[in-house]
Amino acid sequence: MSSIRPSRLTLALLAAGLACSATASAEENFANLFSDAKPIFDLRYRYEHIDQDNALKHANAQTLRTRVGVQSGKWYGLSALIEADNVSRLGKAAYNNTRNGQSDHSAVPDPDGSEINQALLRYDHALGSAVVGRQRINLDNQRFVGASAGGRTSRPTTARSAS
Repeated sequence: MSSIRPSRLTLALLAAGLACSATASAEENFANLFSDAKPIFDLRYRYEHIDQDNALKHANAQTLRTRVGVQSGKWYGLSALIEADNVSRLGKAAYNNTRNGQSDHSAVPDPDGSEINQALLRYDHALGSAVVGRQRINLDNQRFVGASAGGRTSRPTTARSAS
């Protein structure tokens, strides 16, 4: 997996924006990053039954996706977000999750696992905003780019964006 390093131009623009906002706005307390933080907690239960007309056994899958994280408060327009996902099987594994070796059952591609879903820094200013890090990008109706574009789980992108 390749890592993306911010370019010197990106860092210079971010530093210039921080300098401008520091002089233009009232004094802000660094503790706002923590005192204004908001927890993220989400559970999604999913049941899927597959009854195919072939030689494979029917599949019954029950999974639970747990999402936990924290969105920091703002300090001179700077904020951060970190979010992790975990997918766990509930009950008997009577399905092929593509990793459990049960190839005699129909496939329900929801393997157990945990990952960092989002980890980003964001800078908001009156002239625009910038985001650097692993982030969820949704474009228009998400048909080609977004959380529901061709998958069961959201696939974040490591990117830099500005608006």
